[in-house]
Parts: sequence; structure tokens; C-alpha cells
Amino acid sequence: MMRIVKGLLALLGLAGIVAGMPVLLVAVHNLGAPRIGWSWQGLLQALMSPDDGTLMLTLFKVAGWVSWVILTTAVVLEVGARARRLPVPQIRGLGVAQGMARNLVAAAAILFVAGTSLTSHPTPVGAAPHTAVAPAELPAHAAPLAAPGQRHSDHTVTVHKGDTLSEIALEETGKASNYPKLFKASKATAQPGGRHLSDADLILPGWKITIPDASVKSPAERRHKTPAPDADPTPRVPAEKAGTSSPAPDTAERSAEPTSASSAPADQDVASEPGQAAGDGSAPVWLLSGLAGAGSLLAGSLWLAVRRRRATQFRSRRPGRMIAAPPPELAPVEKTLAHAGSPTGSLVLFIDEVLRRMVAGFTTAGQELPELVGVDAAPTRLTVRFRKAVRLPQVWEQVDVEDGLVWRINRDVDLDQVGPAESDAPPPWPQMVTLGWDSLGWRLVNLEALGVASITGDPVYAADLARYLVSELAVSPWSRDVEIDCLAICEELPGLAPARVHFHSDAAVIADRVASAVATADRLAEADITNIETARATFAREELWDSRVLVTSALDAEHLEVLTRLVTDQQGRTATSVVLVDEAMQPTGIEMRLTETGRIEVPALGLDLVVNGLTAAEARGCVDLVAAGLDFTDTSIPAREDPDNEEWASFCNEAGSLREELTVPRGSGADDASLLPGPDEVYVAGTANTVEDLAALAPSVPAEVRAKVEAVDPTLDADLEQWWADSCDRPKLQVLGRVKVRVGPSGEPVRAADRLQWYTEIVAYLSTRPHGATSEEASDALRIGVKRVPKDMTVVRKWLGVNPATGTDFLPEARKSKRAIERGVGVYDIEGLLSDADLFRRLRMRGEARGGVEGLADLRLALRLVHGVPFDDIRARGGVWLVRNPLDEYLLCGIVDVAHMVSTIALEAGDMQQARAAAELAALAAPSEATPQLDLAAVAAREGQPGKAAAIARGVVSWRDGGGEPPLDLSDRAETILRTHRWLEQASTAS
Repeated sequence: MMRIVKGLLALLGLAGIVAGMPVLLVAVHNLGAPRIGWSWQGLLQALMSPDDGTLMLTLFKVAGWVSWVILTTAVVLEVGARARRLPVPQIRGLGVAQGMARNLVAAAAILFVAGTSLTSHPTPVGAAPHTAVAPAELPAHAAPLAAPGQRHSDHTVTVHKGDTLSEIALEETGKASNYPKLFKASKATAQPGGRHLSDADLILPGWKITIPDASVKSPAERRHKTPAPDADPTPRVPAEKAGTSSPAPDTAERSAEPTSASSAPADQDVASEPGQAAGDGSAPVWLLSGLAGAGSLLAGSLWLAVRRRRATQFRSRRPGRMIAAPPPELAPVEKTLAHAGSPTGSLVLFIDEVLRRMVAGFTTAGQELPELVGVDAAPTRLTVRFRKAVRLPQVWEQVDVEDGLVWRINRDVDLDQVGPAESDAPPPWPQMVTLGWDSLGWRLVNLEALGVASITGDPVYAADLARYLVSELAVSPWSRDVEIDCLAICEELPGLAPARVHFHSDAAVIADRVASAVATADRLAEADITNIETARATFAREELWDSRVLVTSALDAEHLEVLTRLVTDQQGRTATSVVLVDEAMQPTGIEMRLTETGRIEVPALGLDLVVNGLTAAEARGCVDLVAAGLDFTDTSIPAREDPDNEEWASFCNEAGSLREELTVPRGSGADDASLLPGPDEVYVAGTANTVEDLAALAPSVPAEVRAKVEAVDPTLDADLEQWWADSCDRPKLQVLGRVKVRVGPSGEPVRAADRLQWYTEIVAYLSTRPHGATSEEASDALRIGVKRVPKDMTVVRKWLGVNPATGTDFLPEARKSKRAIERGVGVYDIEGLLSDADLFRRLRMRGEARGGVEGLADLRLALRLVHGVPFDDIRARGGVWLVRNPLDEYLLCGIVDVAHMVSTIALEAGDMQQARAAAELAALAAPSEATPQLDLAAVAAREGQPGKAAAIARGVVSWRDGGGEPPLDLSDRAETILRTHRWLEQASTAS
């Protein structure tokens, strides 16, 4: 009733402003009119004479006309913008008037909505009338493994490639130190082939590990602690990053502790320095638990977002430079994403592609799209749940044989059988979010299908869940078109997707959402379409059918009741959902109840899960890391960390290029060497280079520097001979492509046969530690307990064998290594290891110092070492130690720059085959970089193929990062090269 009264009053107010005010002002225009002569003298006399009241009355009437013009203009702008479904233009100086007009128009619009579109909509011809679906009609999910407070029976998990017993113990029980309990419980478990577990270090893919109930934490142990009101969980930010904050995995309490169904780590106290590992085998101290275990699906989406941003940065990188690194305080966030998100990123992409292909199959067959209620995502399969019965291709397995509501698909299927690939099609179900985890995997629900959801119960868990849901909507590939409005909640999150996530302190946004929801429902009726999914997938009326989510804790906000009733009554027709967050409210729509033990109960869906959630500190850390990817200013590549470790390293940077202080500007001296000795204009005109490129990659090198470089590395040629020899006494580490280790005759390959990826990662990690690694450092980097380190190092020691030249182990005991003697502390250091990364850098350094034909020969030898992306195919969840020391990125820069030099030299020499081979190798290793593509365009143009050169150039111009967005702007360097060579224009002229 009050809503109707307010609407009537607003309508009367609008009528009074637009029509009433001018009528009144016209009616009184002669009342008290001053009698003055309309001349300068008459006006002056009137102002100087005593006022009898007429002058003041005239000023009031003038002010009235001015006010009428301003208010009427604001009302017309508001009504016109809403009618055309456009944003209201904001005019400087009219803020107060436009605010008044917005409130009046919104209130009046709600009055009309209540009488028409809110209660009914025209039913398309030939279609069944739409009815609102009550929450009870939603298909229920399968029951979880166990409800809170119930006893969890023993259960098993399947071993996957790269798993270790301690990792499984960590993920299933919260502590890696529980692995002996798992070992004991699994000894009697029958394994494939009739085998049984007899060695805790030997588990094979496909085996079953029994998780005993006794190792699972009780609900009382899992209870979270609310931080003190005056405790600040966020570390202070450096002055140069004012306005942002960094994550605090070291002090922030996690608000959602795991249960037996979760793979999240247990509640723990963590140190302030990521390098200090907890020595008891618990989760790494840098791990953000909101993004691990149950939250790792969001970690996968964030990891993909960060990698896309990183690829864009590399595309803008200039030769000889490195992309800007995130601030060091964000290392815990990036480590967590590398650990938890890199494995689930592929699952996120699989979900997105399966849903898109499924929709493409429906639209190709001319069928109406069904309403998706939820998705269950497990590592090996995907289960989809619909509101109504559907029929899917044979590649799908129908779970509920009679109803046709639930279907399952394995991850190893041929996706072409699901449907055609249409990557640019709009995601039809963009509001899929993950509520939590149980024995069936991650449970995703479609907020659009729910309409209105109420998050109730524990206030800390509720706020954390709201942040998680908004974060997932901001970065998930299927949510790229969703507009998220956060009213009085989640103020940390707009930076994740500034164009789509908006924080509001003003409840006026609700009126806007009411208007847009009504407009969407009306457009559906006008287009004669029965549901929003079909309209969205078919681009009905050639429009983008926006999707909107309102998340709010301001339950007393004006018009909120109208919006929730509209969304409920017009189920599935408003493209809008509402998420209400309050611990003690009377639930509206679907209730999501948070318990004190960190679970979420959704009775309408039959769900009882380990809840997801992000703390405010974790959310800010994610925002800052994603935002760091927008920094396109490149930096210099740092010098080697320890130039005294190997003398040659003091002459080059991490990518193998000669240090700048050892070179002089191009053309400085007649006796100086250079890879490109000719004039700059020759290379700029004939190859894909700028003057800045030549200065960075081909400076002049004095003769004395060449002599020092050759003298400081006398064993390079002998080491190369051993590297390419069929038999070699020394172990070899390959990281310029797929990571591999090959041991010499004294090695024992059988030692690492069953856990090859694990021990390979240990060797790769130690190769990046110029001072060696202590047990504590290895524990943190490899995510194992300190007491586990000596055992694994012993296996690696026997695997690598004995150095015949010295009679000692290639990996000495911690206190017997040369580095340990130098440092006075036990460290693990592999002595005599041949590494292709070091050989590459040594060859590049010598090639730059030599210049000319000899220098080119060294660069070509360096490229022979490259087989793909550096550190490719490292163990799942591995390589976290590369975050703080991104050797993979330094080497990537080095590969692209060396290939660019070789291609440039070969191009000028007329060797098209060599020029193309070098550029193609760089494109293989760095598919996102523009430099190899520009080199290939230059080769095609020199070969007299303008059409091919233009096609490659168009690829550079239209490159996209895979996130579904349009092409990004070209870098200044790429634009300069394209403008210089005019490959696109020449192709048009030739045709």
C-alpha cells in the first residue's frame, strides 16, 4: 500500500513540476508587476527607490521560471534515457535536480510497473503462458557425503598423476603429517591388478587411498574465530601504492575451514614471511585458504585472468626489456594461484566450452534453450541439471533415467560430439557461481534460475561467501557479460572488473535495476520469446541481452521489495538476480544458510556443502594482482642474482644479454663488434625493427670486453659437446621446453621412475638456487614438511649418481656441499649439472660479445637448445618457486630476442629459410608476443608474398587475449613497424 501511495505522490510531483509550475507562474504574471520604464535610467531608478514588494515578487517569479526549466530538463533527461534504455547523462551543476528527478521518476515508474508489467506480460502467440516457479519446484541435488555433526565414515580417493601421499593427506585431512594414517588405512585396500600399498613413497595413478574417519577434524576443531574488531588483517602498503592494499595470508583468519569433504587446508597460524615454511607438514604459510580446496575453482578463473593479462603485457614488451613484475607483497596470492589455480584452470575452461557447445547444438537444431539450474564439476566429469526435461547427444549420460533433468559427461570426450565451437557467442547462463564442495565435487548454481537468494546465518561466513560469489562473477569466462552491483557490501572488489563490478553506497541503483528488469521482460514479450536464454544465445532483435546481479546487505533500501517481487514473479524473464546478505533476516527466495562450522545448507536444492569464501584481505590481494597486469610499462631485465657463483654470470643479465655497462652505443668505434654492424636505416627499412630495438639488442661491444667474455667461460664449447653427446657422465636438465632430466651412467633411473615429475621438479628448483637451498627453503618451495626434505633429497642423490671426475655425489649431503662450507649452513646444491638454460645464456652472451659471423653462429646454437615454452609441463601444482624468481619469463624474453636477432641477420643476408625458422621457433615458445609475428610478416614481404604478409599483419592487429573481449590497442612499437612497412596497404594495392 505504501508503495502505491509513494508512486502516486511521485506522479503528482512530476505533474506539478512539468505542468503545474508554468500554469501557476503564468497565472500570477501580472500580480504585483513593477511599474518601471524599461531603460537603463528606469531600471536604476527602480533599484534605488524603496521597494513596495513588487520587485521582490518579480525576483521570486524569475527564480520560479529558472527552477522550472532546470527541473523539467532533468525530468526529460531521466524519462528519455529510461525510455531508450540508455544511461542518464549527468550535467554539471544539475546534480541536485537530477537526483530529485531520478527519485520521482523511479517511484512513479514503480507505480506503473505494479499495475502492468510486474504482474503480467503478454504471452507470445502459440506459447504456453509463463508461470512463476516456486523454490520447491527446483530439482534437488544429490545429498552430500554427510551432514554437519554426523559421523563421517571412511572413504577413498583416487590417485592422479603426480600425487603424493602427503599431498593427499594435506588435501583430505588438513595436515600432510597425517600421511602415515592414510598409509596404514590403505594397506588392506585392494589396488588394480591385485596389488597392495606397501611403500608410502610408491603410489600409482588409479590406486585408491583410504581416508580414515579418525584423521578428519571434528566440527568443534573446525570452528572459525572472528578477528578482533580493532585488528587490521591487512599489511600496510608502500607509499607508491597508496589507495590499494595487499593480501595478508599471514595474519588474516580464514573464515571457512574445511571438513572431510574438502580439500582445503586446515586452520593454521602462519608466519609473516612466505619463505618461512611451517615445519610440521601443514599447508604452506603463503597459501590463501580461501582460494585452496573448495575455493580452488575460483583460483582457476583468477589464474586464467592473470595469465591473460600477463600475455598482454608480453605483447607490449619491447625487445631487450621485461614486463613489469607485480609488487613483491603479492607473491602469496600468485603462489596460491599457481598452486591451486593452475590445475583447476583447465576445468574452468572445460565447463565454459561444454556449455557453449551444448548451447550451439540447441540453436543449430532450432530448439529453445532450457533453463540450467546447476552444474556439478568434478576433476573427471561434469554433471548438468535442468529445470525441465531435455534430450542431449549420445556423448552425454542420462543420470535420472526417467526425468531427463540430470546429465553427465566425462572430461575425456571428443567435444565436437557435444556441439559446434562458437567462442564468440554470448554465454547463455552467465550467472553460474560455486557455492561450495562436497563428495561430488564443486557445486555451481545458476543465480538467474534462483532469482532471489538470501544468505543467512554466520555473519563472517556470509560476508566471505558474498565476496567469493562476486569475485567469481567478475573473472569466470562464462560471466563476461554480467553487470554486478554491490550495495553496501563487497567494496573491495570493483577492481577485478571495473567495467562490470560496481560498488554503491546509494540505494538509487535499485530503481535502475527495477527499470532494466521491467524493460527486459517487456522486450521478451515484444520479441515473442519465452525465455532469456534463447534470446541471449540467438541475439534476438540483434541486441545483447544483459545479465545483472544485485548483491546487498542493505535490506531496508527503498524499492528493494519491489525488485525482489518482480524478479520472483517474472521468473527467468528479467535477466536479473538478487542476493540478500543478512544473518538474521526472514529469508526471501532461496535460503542459503551458513553454519558456525563452515558449511552452507540450501534446503531447496538439497545441498549441504563446505562453503566457499574470501576474506577482505584475500579479496584485496586478488584485485591488486589482477590490476598489476594492466601495467604495460616494461622494465630492464635484472642482472644475475649471484654473479660470484659462476664467473661468467657477472657479465650478463638473467636472459643472457651482456650487461649494459659493458657495451657502448652503436657505431662508437671502428674496432667495436656488433651483431648488426650496418647503418640503422638499413635494418629499419628492411626488417621488423625500430631504432630503439637496434640500440637495445645490437649495441657495439669493445674488443677488450670480447676478450674478457671469451676468457671467463673457457669450458663452454666442451660443455656443449657433452650436452649433445649421446652419452654423458653428467646429469642434464632441460627447461627450454618440456622439463626433463637425463642422468649419466652412474645414476639410478629406477629411483625416480614412479615419481618422475616430482623428483624432476626438485632438480629444476635446485638449478635455480645459486647458493643452494636449505631444508626450510626447499620445504616452502616444494610444499613439503621440513622432515621430508632429507628423504626426498636422498632419492635425488641416488638418482643423479656420482661425479666420476670428483668421486663425490652430484648432490652432496647438505653439510658436505661446497655451498654449505662457504655459507656455514647446510644447503642442497647440485654440482656439475648441465642445464640448457645456462648454456643458452652463455651462448647468447658470447655471441653478443663476438658479433659478426661468429656471434651469429653462437646465437643459432642457442636456439638449437629451445624446444618450446620454458619450464613447460612442470608437475601439476608445481613451479610455485618461479613466482619470486621468474626465470621462465626471463628466458622467454631471451628466446624471443635471440630469435629476432637471428631472423633480422638472416633476412638482411637473404637467407629466408633461416629467418623464417628463427621466427617460427620464437612464435612456438612465445605465441602471445608480437615480435615473432612481425618478423614472419617481414620474411613474407621479402619473399614477394604481400598477401601473406598482410594476413600476418592483420593477425597482429586483431590479436585477442582469449577472454572474449575485442582486440586490444597495438603497442607503439608494433604500430611504428606496421606504419613503416605498410604491409596491409601494399596487399590492397597488389590485389
